[in-house]
Amino acid sequence: MQADLLGARKGRDTAATTALRTLLAAFSNAEAPPAPATSSLAPPSVGLVEHDRLVLTDEDHQRILREQIATRQTAIGEYDEIGQAEAADELRAEVAVLEGYLA
Repeated sequence: MQADLLGARKGRDTAATTALRTLLAAFSNAEAPPAPATSSLAPPSVGLVEHDRLVLTDEDHQRILREQIATRQTAIGEYDEIGQAEAADELRAEVAVLEGYLA
């Protein structure tokens, strides 16, 4: 996907660039370790602490991909309802890009 993003950027394909950037960001966010529970009375920690990133499975990637598609499809419906055809069409183009990665 990184290579596809680079190709989309070089080709100035805004739909593919946007779709792939947000998808890769969603993957990155899902890999972040959960925040530790802290007491509101505890002092904030000082300095940076290294944490291992979570490892996503193929099923995790497909779930996140489907969530990204579903979010856009919901927004498409909302844009269509309020007469924002251009915004809906942009999201349809992003959905088409993302659907190419479904297993």
